[in-house]
Amino acid sequence: MAVYCPYFPFYFVLSRRPGPENVPGMLEQTREFLNPSPSLADDIKSCLERGALSDAVSSLTTLHPSDQVSVLLQLDQDMRTLLYSGLTHEAAGKLLDHMDADDGADLIRRADPVLMALWLDKTGAATAAQVLRRLPIPVAKEVIEAMSQADTVVQLLEHGDDTAGGIMTPELVAFKEWTSAAEALAWLRNSHPDPKTMDRLFVVDMWNRLTGVVAISDLVVAEPGAPLRELMDPEVVYVAPGTGQDECARLMRRYDLPSLPVTDESGTLLGAILLREVMGAVESKAAKDMYRLAGLSEPERIMTPLAASVRNRLPWLLLNLVTVGMGAVVISLFESTIAKIVIAAAFIPVVASQGGVGGAQTITLMVRGLALGDIEFSDFRKALTKELALGLVNGLVLGLVVGLVVLTWKGSVVLGLALGLAMLGNMVLAGVSGVFVPLGLRLFRIDPALASMVFVSTITDVCGFLFFLGLVALLLPLLS
Repeated sequence: MAVYCPYFPFYFVLSRRPGPENVPGMLEQTREFLNPSPSLADDIKSCLERGALSDAVSSLTTLHPSDQVSVLLQLDQDMRTLLYSGLTHEAAGKLLDHMDADDGADLIRRADPVLMALWLDKTGAATAAQVLRRLPIPVAKEVIEAMSQADTVVQLLEHGDDTAGGIMTPELVAFKEWTSAAEALAWLRNSHPDPKTMDRLFVVDMWNRLTGVVAISDLVVAEPGAPLRELMDPEVVYVAPGTGQDECARLMRRYDLPSLPVTDESGTLLGAILLREVMGAVESKAAKDMYRLAGLSEPERIMTPLAASVRNRLPWLLLNLVTVGMGAVVISLFESTIAKIVIAAAFIPVVASQGGVGGAQTITLMVRGLALGDIEFSDFRKALTKELALGLVNGLVLGLVVGLVVLTWKGSVVLGLALGLAMLGNMVLAGVSGVFVPLGLRLFRIDPALASMVFVSTITDVCGFLFFLGLVALLLPLLS
């Protein structure tokens, strides 16, 4: 979008300086803009409780859409739905553009499909596709049939949610190679395309195959009659529709790209991934990985309905119960040993706990590295060697510390030796399993963030018990 500004007012704005007396007021206004009053959600809730929907909507729409989302998420589901239904179709669509797709789907899923179509038509095609993927299939079909931008959205739905084709924006600015700089600028002035898609202009040939990109700044200062083929940069980084979103994020970060074009096998330009879209997708995946590492299969909030929380948490708790049971079985094998050396039972959690923490540290780094593309299968040996060495160093230090503590506390060299050796062995095992497990899960196409912690914690618990109690049983004659 071109904006004309006369020189004098432009200079005046730049040369104007706020006086000292205005600075506190300016800072206060900035704070209010960036941090809307925490009580605003309570005020809106009060309006809704007394039936003043129009007042609640008026209060909400004074905020930036991102802040509107923050306020909405502080309300319960019924109030959230009621408040959202009071917005205009355009405001409702803009709000979805600033909202996580899971939250957006939860917000509109109770509405009539025709109304949902009106809202989604006011959003970007990428946002609409992401929301539709999270709706029940019969409902999504009804919504698509009622949408005016259905053809564009259906094209996106053909690709996975975590791929370039699934998060790209089809609405972009592209010109033919022979278009002159003056013609391109005239078209931009008259057509007013979405500014978010104009960080740079794509250039295509007569078959719509991507051949280069032109920066807006280069276009403005170019000779009016210069064709874009002379202004464009032919070195373009692009991806196929099936490229994973993590790889897209890695490329955009590596090459500092504001947008990333998506082409088919023949090079035909299909769309572009905007920085906002890929960052939103990566943040959403990071949040899901965090939930999964905590044993939650899907995002959940403290106000999530009880039934949904039970479905989300109970399966993982049952699985954890099985793994804990395996540890109990190992301990039961050494009942006679524990009966003779009762104090040994007090140190069992020490070995298992330290191994679990060490394994969690390695898993966190491995999962993050796999997600960002920093670690590949070819890096297996290097990662294993490093974590093995780290486990040895940490194990020796921790084993020496706990051994000295036991020696000082109980005066038993042998018990301290058993505990120190068990700590060393479990820390080494934690590092090794922290590398093996995520890579193994990725090899079998299982999300490492979903199951790594369960496997590694089971390994360190069971083997920690086995190392310590086995050593105590082996050295029992020296303890008597």
